[in-house]
Amino acid sequence: MKLSKRTLRRYPWLAEIQPDEWDEVFDHRSVPWSQEDDDYLLQWYGRDSVHDLSYALGRTPWSIYERIKQLRDQQQQEA
Repeated sequence: MKLSKRTLRRYPWLAEIQPDEWDEVFDHRSVPWSQEDDDYLLQWYGRDSVHDLSYALGRTPWSIYERIKQLRDQQQQEA
């Protein structure tokens, strides 16, 4: 996967992932988020790095940011 310079500045650790390992590391890209994934993300976001969450959930960093925003928006609507 070719990453932009902007992406690499923000997430330099992505450069360490070899192209043939990309799908293995981020194998959940097309899999819907489960309740377990959401619970884990809500519990650990802000306590753990996005890098670690990304590896733990098998998702890209930008999908972590996108999902946490969605979950927080849902929580605000419910309140």
